Amino acid sequence: NVDIKSTDKTTAFVKIRKESEGKNRLNANKDAEALEYQFSLNDKKLELNGYFLSDFNNKFKDQLIDVTIYLPVNSFIYLDNSTRTFLDDVDNVQSIHDRDMPKHLYKMTDNGLECLDCNPNIYGDSFKDKNEHFKLNIDRNGVQLKVNDGDNDAEVKIDENGIIIQ
Repeated sequence: NVDIKSTDKTTAFVKIRKESEGKNRLNANKDAEALEYQFSLNDKKLELNGYFLSDFNNKFKDQLIDVTIYLPVNSFIYLDNSTRTFLDDVDNVQSIHDRDMPKHLYKMTDNGLECLDCNPNIYGDSFKDKNEHFKLNIDRNGVQLKVNDGDNDAEVKIDENGIIIQ
């Protein structure tokens, strides 16, 4: 599993957490420590392996690796398609589902990742609900703007007939 979080540090870093079950806590910790997982960082490119190695005798111990990438606010990350199956509940401003996050550029904000090149069609429902008070539609028929501040509605239409404000 891969998660991406903000940090107040000035440089990005990665934390690896290993888990394993065992007869007792001591055995579980020992088996978790023995898990082999590799990643590399070259020229600002982080490459994570899609697998880890373990002793064959540990195959039924529900072992897993959690990778957390910590990014400073205002830093950028591009998630390539290989991350699609590994992203796990990544906080992002537009409430984009993890499976839709790859192949896009993000900026880390105080509220999580903000997609800079995403189509609004992939935004999650909670983002759409919070931003339902503003709708803008531009097409070959003209421009339509609807605004609701909670108390009042306003609508502006611009088309070949002119400007209509309601």
